[in-house]
Amino acid sequence: MRIDDQPTRMRRDSSSISHLDRTRLLLSFRSPPAHEQIIADLRSLGLELEPTYSEGTAGAELVNHTPRRFWVQTSLREHINQELYDSLESRFGESLESIGLVFHDPEIPGRRGLYCPLPDVLLVEESVALPSSLEIDREQSRYLAGYNLCRVNSPQENSAYQIRSRILDAARQDRGQAQFDEIPLISPFAYEPPDTFYQPVPPRYAGQWNMVTVRAGGPGTTAWDYTRGTHNVPIAILDTGCDLTHPDLHCFNGWTVGMTGPLQTYGAASDVPNFSFAHGTRVAGIAAAGNSNFKGVSGMAGDCPIMPIALVDNSISEIARGIVYATDTGARVINMSFGGYPRSSVIEHAIEYAYNRNVVMCAASGNGNQGTISFPANHPYVIAVGATQNNDTRVSIPGSWGSNWGDELSVMAPGIPIGTTDVQGNGDLGDTRDYFTRMDGTSAAAPHVSGLAALILSVESSLTPDEVRNLIERSADKVGGVGYPIQRKNGRWSTFMGYGRINALTAIRRTRIYIWDPKDLLSTAFKPLPWTQQGKGL
Repeated sequence: MRIDDQPTRMRRDSSSISHLDRTRLLLSFRSPPAHEQIIADLRSLGLELEPTYSEGTAGAELVNHTPRRFWVQTSLREHINQELYDSLESRFGESLESIGLVFHDPEIPGRRGLYCPLPDVLLVEESVALPSSLEIDREQSRYLAGYNLCRVNSPQENSAYQIRSRILDAARQDRGQAQFDEIPLISPFAYEPPDTFYQPVPPRYAGQWNMVTVRAGGPGTTAWDYTRGTHNVPIAILDTGCDLTHPDLHCFNGWTVGMTGPLQTYGAASDVPNFSFAHGTRVAGIAAAGNSNFKGVSGMAGDCPIMPIALVDNSISEIARGIVYATDTGARVINMSFGGYPRSSVIEHAIEYAYNRNVVMCAASGNGNQGTISFPANHPYVIAVGATQNNDTRVSIPGSWGSNWGDELSVMAPGIPIGTTDVQGNGDLGDTRDYFTRMDGTSAAAPHVSGLAALILSVESSLTPDEVRNLIERSADKVGGVGYPIQRKNGRWSTFMGYGRINALTAIRRTRIYIWDPKDLLSTAFKPLPWTQQGKGL
């Protein structure tokens, strides 16, 4: 590939033009290479791996290295020229699958604005006639709604950048017809980085203050007096995978065939790159750790099964395929504790596909402490969830992180510090270390709402995504020390808190009333279902 023939500017969406970062590349290998050898080979060429931490950044930034993809930069930050590019191809030979250019979106500051449009893949609408330089990957395209994932036959000679330009010229610049499969440089997951939470003496409920605050469990009548979920309401955790053998999670191994091959190993401590391996296990525990098994923590919907779907590259196509795969495999709720993607029509098609098949979707609003809700949370078919702390105010920690706010914000849920399940042997609680006491971020807030949606569907499975959303929003508590000045469809609304912090008890009560009379959402005059709270402190 000739460096001078490649684009230096790229329109990412309707509002921004990205510019080439001439000091970085994304190297993709055909199979995972030895990490130490990669570092040594890069050093000999004047290159180095993108460091995990960057000077002047607040909070955690996890670089999105994967087992076979590595972000690299020049050691002295000089521009990459043709000689260096040729040296890379010569050094790694046939083991190197592709070399991707890195662009920066000026709308996103710092390294979070860096991404790679993959040079060996295009996402093309099914109606578009393909040139001979592209070949449809039938297996991967099965789970793309309205698009085909097409492989470039010889990316080093004829890259996706050049092929897409020719397709768009023929399509009169309809950019939706052919799109890049993008990968972000910074991991998109919205969090900051005795075998039980419960003590026999006061304060008995301190370990899981979040479940008490949202009235899922704890003293008095709670949502768990009515339901703790049912086996026929699976919650898909579209994330980094789960620890499939965790004793406090009910994972269906048959549902973990992932987007790039079998993912049974993902979720094990050593098999997912960097520290992100635990993210999916932690999210899953908040949504649906077992409620009455005398183990660890209680999730929102502990009797609902987890459908773990592992992302590896965190690419646009993986997100879209994960949504469609979860839908086709029977998920009723999909949790997406990530954000920061461009508003991709490929992902939007997948969201619409799931919505039209009665799937409720929840996503993290983002941790940028800014007035912009991340995509996909800002999609109208997705419930955007912000994070609160234990005094019921929006999380906003100067120099660290804060919960995003904005027009698309739906509701808030606890997001700091949250106790949950962890990959076995890697937590911080007790000798076995299977649990983690401090998951922070809107990543932790979103699964509270996914679990609540599952509880609602466990009471009445015929409800549509809009009806579930209405119940969640109308039952939220107006907390946070802010006004709710705006009247919206489901009540008073705040830019910073949405409709408020979720209340599981009120939502479940209103669900039962809604079944009897959809017009009556205010009365609570009925008796709870008999249930003996046992097995845990909540």
